[in-house]
Parts: sequence; C-alpha cells; structure tokens
Amino acid sequence: MQDTYSKMLITTSSSIPNFEDRFDDFVIKKRRRAKGINTDILRRRLSALATCLCVTLALSSLLFTGIDAADKMLFKGGVMEFIITDVFGMESEYGASNFTELMMEQSFWGNINKSFADKNVNTSKKYPLPAFSRLHLPIEEGVKPVIATPKDPEPDETKYTLEQLYAFDPSKVPSGHLPIIPRDMSHEYDGKLKLSNETKYTPNLAAIAESNNTVPAFLPTKGASNEPLILIIHTHGTESFSEEGSVSYSNDYNIPRSSDITKNVVAVGAAMANVFEEAGIPTLHCKIMHDLESYKDSYNRAAATIKSYLAEYPSIKYIFDVHRDSILQADQSKIRPVTLINDLPTAQIMFVVGTDYFGANHPNWMQNLTFAVRIQSTLNANYPGFARSIYLRGAAFNEQYTPGSLLLEVGSCGNTLSEALRAGETLAQTLTAIIKSGW
Repeated sequence: MQDTYSKMLITTSSSIPNFEDRFDDFVIKKRRRAKGINTDILRRRLSALATCLCVTLALSSLLFTGIDAADKMLFKGGVMEFIITDVFGMESEYGASNFTELMMEQSFWGNINKSFADKNVNTSKKYPLPAFSRLHLPIEEGVKPVIATPKDPEPDETKYTLEQLYAFDPSKVPSGHLPIIPRDMSHEYDGKLKLSNETKYTPNLAAIAESNNTVPAFLPTKGASNEPLILIIHTHGTESFSEEGSVSYSNDYNIPRSSDITKNVVAVGAAMANVFEEAGIPTLHCKIMHDLESYKDSYNRAAATIKSYLAEYPSIKYIFDVHRDSILQADQSKIRPVTLINDLPTAQIMFVVGTDYFGANHPNWMQNLTFAVRIQSTLNANYPGFARSIYLRGAAFNEQYTPGSLLLEVGSCGNTLSEALRAGETLAQTLTAIIKSGW
C-alpha cells in the first residue's frame, strides 16, 4: 500500500492550480502561505513573533483605550489585521471586526506545530461527554430525549437558468448594505480533478482516481445492521446562512451564526442523516454545537466527542464534520457559491482534507484524500459544477481517527439554508451510493 501511495505523490506544478489564479479577484477566509516563506523554521518564527505582538498590542490597547477603541485601532484596517491576513495568511470570517472572535481564530489558525486534536485537554468539568442516542441530541441520564425536526424554510422554488442564477443587479442593494454575489466556484466543468493546496505535498489526483483497492471497502457487517456506520458532527455548529431571498446584508449583521439547530449547519447534518437512514445506513448525528461555548476550543471539544463515539460505537467508519464556508471579497461583499441541480439553486460544496504537514499525528492522510477524490470524481460526473476543488490543508482537522473522515463545507455564509439543505441531501445521496458499493 505504501508503494502505491508513493507513486501517487509526484511533483507537477501544472496539476496543482495556483490559489490566486483559481479564485481571481476575491479573497476567501482560508489560510494562505506568504510568498517567499519557504521553510518551516521561518514560518514558526514569524508565527511566534506575530503572536507575541498580538498579545502585547491587545493588552496595551485594552488598558489605555478600552475595548471599542482597541477593536477599531487593531482590527479595522489596523496593524492586527495586517498580522492576521499577511503573517498568518488568513482573512477572518468576521471581517476583522470582532476583537474576541479574532483572538480565538488566531489561537487556532496560528498553531502550526500540532492540531488541537492532539492536545490532551481535559474538558470533562465544563463539557461532560454526552450519552448517545441515534439522531437525538446528547441527553443527560433520566432526561427524555428530544428530536429537533428542522423547520421548513421558505425557499425559492422558482426554476432558474444559469444565466438567471448568476445575474446580479447592484441597484437592488439597499443603501448602507453590502452585496451578496452569486458565483460559480467549481472551476471543474472540464471534469478534471483540481486541488487547492497549502502544503508542499504534491498528490497526483488523476493517479489516485484511477487506483483500485488502495483502501479497504467499508460496508456494514452482515448480521450487525444496527451498528452505526456513519457519524455526523459539527465542530462549528453555530455557522448559519443568509436570509432566504436576500441579495445583501447590513454592516451590523456580518457573518450569520445561530444557536438554533433548525437554522444552522446542524439542520444540514440532520438532512444528510435522514438520507443515510432512509437508505438503510445506520447513522449517528451529534447535534452538539462545539463552538457555542468557545470557538477557540471547538476542535478540542469535537475531538473529545469523536473519541467518545468511537469508544461507544467502534463500528463507525465514516465521520463527516459538516460546516459552511465563509467567503468575502476585499470590500466585504459576500460570495454565494451556487449552482443548479434540477434547475434549483443549490449551494456548492467543498471537501477539506487534513494532513500531518504542520506536525499532527495523521500519517495516513492519503487514505482520506483517496476517499475525497472518489466522491469528487463521482460528483463531477453526475453533477458538473456542484463540487469546488478539494482543499488540502496542513492541519489534521480531527480526520486522523478514521480513513473515512472528511470536513465538508456546505455552501458559504452567502448561501441560504434551503440551498444548503439541497446540497446536503444531494451529497448524502452520492455518499450513500459510494458507501454501499465500497471504495
């Protein structure tokens, strides 16, 4: 198996599109590598220096100017925004406007030596591990479980053409609002597999797609049909969506988040779980919003939840961490990655594949990538324009626990819930076919 994977890792600059070329004039939140920084040592030193500077500036600003002034001076076009966007190589999904959230994000994205999943963090006092019930919220002993059924949004069921879908009229944006711009972000209508890559690894996606039996097929064991095969979780469960029919958003309502599980990505996970269950695939859906109490500790909390589920249900082979992306242009306009499926607006999806590049204990990440490539190839054949390019990341994102673990970005903050639900159901149908056939 090792020899097979070694042959897949070849150096070819033409097969890996440049990040800036792919996304043209808009900036997404994901971490970019600064040009000219080619060594891990230099990157670690810059990260450490930036962290010290961030803390010093934050404390001094809070002491002498107060929270509001510090927020404005440091983040809104100030020196901290430069540190976050240029040194850490990312643009905050909060538009560099919220002091607390940005410090939380810096704490996670700035950690380049280990993934949070590898830290031994004791969360038992503040965050007791849940009891588990399939498709139920985690419950305390003796408390009757409650099944939360997602409320039906008011979607636009109008049939569209692609020209109508991507048409945007700036005159419809109210004064004082910022636009939400529909855009095709797939760049894969030619059917070729593409990769956004923040690592120095050079996987050959075509070779991976053509390989056979590189990973054992994961099928339910005969006579054990009730043993769960899939786990759906939400590290950033409060991520939600734009209002139905909206073409803009106000400055005081930047990135949508909600603790209502009928309106955020937990609802998307519920829709996916229903598809799996109806197809006869035993599925567990954890409705914990791991970022609700602490954004900074969300991956730690999610890791603890995953380990608890695996200990309770060792039959789990697939773990899907369902998110929604956040894509903003430099002027803070939101990008709405969308396509048409059955002539209805559907959010585009993206697979995020973690690695051991930043030092996480994830040596078998190629297995996860192989799984993502298999799904991507199927989606490209059946739903051209539905899937954005696979994103290969340097951190593990808790994907080291099973070869069938993936982080799924279903839409973005510019999409509506109805678009995300259609995307989740379409993706789950494809996953069902792949899981039942083995890969």
